[in-house]
Order: sequence, then structure tokens, then C-alpha cells
Amino acid sequence: MKRHMIRYMLLCMLSCTAAGAFAWNGLGERTIAAFAQANLTPEAEKRVTELLGGTMEDNASWLGKTAREERFSYIKRWKFVHLDASLQYAGENSEDCVAQIERAAETLRRGDNDSLSVATLRTLINLVGKMHSPSYYIIDGTPMSKQFPEIIISNGKKGKKEEFTHRTWAKYWDNLLNRHRGFSVAMYVEDLGVCYGDMKEAYSAGGPRDWASDMGRECTALTKLIPDIYMSRETDNRLEPIGYKCVAKAGFRLAALLNGILK
Repeated sequence: MKRHMIRYMLLCMLSCTAAGAFAWNGLGERTIAAFAQANLTPEAEKRVTELLGGTMEDNASWLGKTAREERFSYIKRWKFVHLDASLQYAGENSEDCVAQIERAAETLRRGDNDSLSVATLRTLINLVGKMHSPSYYIIDGTPMSKQFPEIIISNGKKGKKEEFTHRTWAKYWDNLLNRHRGFSVAMYVEDLGVCYGDMKEAYSAGGPRDWASDMGRECTALTKLIPDIYMSRETDNRLEPIGYKCVAKAGFRLAALLNGILK
């Protein structure tokens, strides 16, 4: 049995015994999952509901929670995406995010058994979201987090009233949706549909490797917007819609992947 299949089987055993225990409040992950479910075909949504016994939102953070257990620590390596200098996928021999998405998709497509399908479906829900965060890209051997080891954000005020917030690159993107207190997942899903609904077909085209290259272009554009670690309030405001666009892409693409598998 191949190594990745063994690992999915281990996840499968955990999935059968602790389904509800791994739902936690990762707003971005939950929004992507809910937005994806809103774009499933009726056939795919029916099968997803049968497998999960609930919503994709409820299962969005299961893999990340699982990775905290020592026996599943290898999962932490799955979140990265490797691109070469031309922004083409370069992780064929790795266990990175794209490789795991492709393997999980093939496993789910075979549908060997429902228990294994549950684990792989949960894996896909989490990893397709992960690959749309600029936090985890490694381009030509350099992680984006190394380019921006710390972001210092101004509150936009002048003189003694100016204050600064320090964030790591990963923490900056992970907290993107948390800045609008009172917004629920349902509100974000509705807004994403209104703002990006006409881009559904364009964003959904291609497969995981194409999506990785597209995100590589997003990362390259970000390096031009942020010349150094200091970020003005104006730049911070300009990055927010970029983050929302990435969330919309993740939701549309996760839905497209599942619609193609769960026919």
C-alpha cells in the first residue's frame, strides 16, 4: 500500500471516532467551505451531506486540528505550495499542498469506502482553502514568509497618535476576515456571491496546478505593493479586497473540484 494511502487510512480511523470534536472557529476556513457548498451541484451537495453528516463549514478546520496531534504531525508539511521562478508548480516530489490535493481527489474519485471518503473530503476542504492563502507559498525556494518576516501596520494617524500593530505574514492573512466584527459566515458568503459571482466560471477553470500558478501571480503582485515591512493604512486597505478575492477563488475552486468528482 502506498505511503499516502496509509496516511489517509490513519486519518480515516480518527475521522470515524471524532467527527464533531475537530470543528473550531477558523472564520476564513469556514467561509471558504460554506461558499463552496453554496456553489455545489445538487448531486454533489447530496453526496457531501451524506458523507459528512453535516455541512462543509462544520468540517472546515478538521485537518488543521488533527495536525496538532503528534502522530499526525506530518500533516503540517501539507500546507506549503512550491513554485519555480516562472510560477509553475514545482512540488512533484514533495508532500506539499497541491500534491496532497491531487492524491485526495483521486482517492475520493475512486470511492473505495465511505470512511476513507470522509477523511479525504475533509482533507480537500481544508487544503484547497490553504493553497489560496499567500502565507504558504514558496517561490523559487524562498517562502513568502521569509520575504515578509514581520508586517508593521500603521493606524493611519499622525505624530504621537500613530500606533503600530505587528503581525507575522501568516497571522496577517489568517486574521483578514476577523477585522469585521459582527460579520457572520453567512454574511461573508452572501457578499462573496454578489462581488465575485460573475467570475465563477473564470476562477473555476483549470486544476490545482493552474490555481497554484494563479496564486503565485497574486503573491508576486503583493511583493510590489509592499516594498518593505512597514505597511501604511492605505496599503492595508488595498490588501483587504485581494484577500477576499483569494477567498472567493478558493470557494469556487473547491466547489468545482467536488462537482467534478461527486457527479
